[in-house]
Amino acid sequence: MRRMIVFAIVVLLMAACSSQWPSAPIAKSTPHNPANFPPSPQNSPTIGQCPVFPLDNIWNTPIDTLPVHPRSSQYIASIGGSETLHPDFGAAQWNGGDIGIPYVVVPANQPTVTVNFVDYPHESDPTTGSGQYPVPPNAPREHGSDHHVLVVREGECKLYELYNATKINDTTWNASNGAIFDLRSNSLRPDTWTSADAAGLPILPGLVRYEEVQAGEINHAIRFTIQRSQRAYVWPARHFASSITDQNVPPMGMRFRLKASFDISGFSSEMQVILRAMQRYGIIVADNGSDWYISGAPNPNWDDDNLVSSFDQIRGDHFEAMDSSSLQLNPDSAAVIASAAPQPSKLAEFGGVDQGQQLRYAITVVGTGSPQTMNDQLPDGLTIVPASATINPSNLAAPAISNNSVQWSGTIPNSQSAVISFRATVSTNERRVIINTAQINAATVQASIIANGYRVWSPMVRKLK
Repeated sequence: MRRMIVFAIVVLLMAACSSQWPSAPIAKSTPHNPANFPPSPQNSPTIGQCPVFPLDNIWNTPIDTLPVHPRSSQYIASIGGSETLHPDFGAAQWNGGDIGIPYVVVPANQPTVTVNFVDYPHESDPTTGSGQYPVPPNAPREHGSDHHVLVVREGECKLYELYNATKINDTTWNASNGAIFDLRSNSLRPDTWTSADAAGLPILPGLVRYEEVQAGEINHAIRFTIQRSQRAYVWPARHFASSITDQNVPPMGMRFRLKASFDISGFSSEMQVILRAMQRYGIIVADNGSDWYISGAPNPNWDDDNLVSSFDQIRGDHFEAMDSSSLQLNPDSAAVIASAAPQPSKLAEFGGVDQGQQLRYAITVVGTGSPQTMNDQLPDGLTIVPASATINPSNLAAPAISNNSVQWSGTIPNSQSAVISFRATVSTNERRVIINTAQINAATVQASIIANGYRVWSPMVRKLK
């Protein structure tokens, strides 16, 4: 009976004390899974030593929460709702050549060759009729009709793409046209210009690559083709390649996503990586070709039987078109609005911590390509643990600790973020909210904890016993 009375009194005390708090004593900045704390930095896709566009590029932006396009059902019907997907890449060969669009990464000192633009010189880089491209003598060329050649040169991190390329000799090539993309930039082609792709987009960023699948994540949109496209294009596309004016036919650049309701759990682990990307980042209309053909790079390690049988289970009506116009920051840039891009943040490892206990804080700094500073002056009630500050990735300048604060300064590429973490000890015996604020340049980020959330009742409980 006495235990029941003690329990009732404790409950009443807890209710009385908690009524002073407007909300439950859990910090909203606390991670759901402390086992994975601190979080990993976000990075753009990479090829060789180069990023594939900044973090805030539309290619690298999730679209899983965007609204469905009002013409989604018409677009799907135009392509073929009952038609199934097909992998336009693999390990095997077709008619004597690899299946897929190959690419090559060359060093910064790769010599250039002369490329003559024979069909679209006025929409090529440069517009003088020919250009210097770092195409190696053994550059792989896409088998089939389009004969694309894709080259990434490290150092400058530029992507060189040719359409309908033909090697004349080791120092000269001919091509219908050529396009150069700065992989560290959000710049688009001039409006109305084509590229090596009909939509005026780069090809390489949209390819399914075996290395990404093996790493467990594709964090970009995927290129695909359709037979009938509209005589129109939507951001970020820059060019159309059709005379069809029917508005129920999708334009170049239209983004589709695999519906969230589509169950991917029964597919192989490799296929799940591809399908998750289709749900989170979507697929983008980039060229005229066979309907629902998904583009990728050839690789001898692909399991062709698995690819074909898996894609054959996915129909067009498992997709939906979405309206991505709300993400556009500037029509002449591939950058998305700030709210859709990665944001600086701060997290506390736990929501409630008692006096004498430690917790970790994690501050995410999003790279801009320019110098940045971070300062976290710990408030009363928190004492920093000496030599506990680290940064990921570790090749960046290390954070410093002084006067119960953490400081950092450095430059992070616009294709990366960094996570600064450190430990602190709760040094107060009061039950209160502790708000810890960090300054990143002119912005502030906060994380809050409840100090001694339940200890205030323990002395009274001991006395009642």
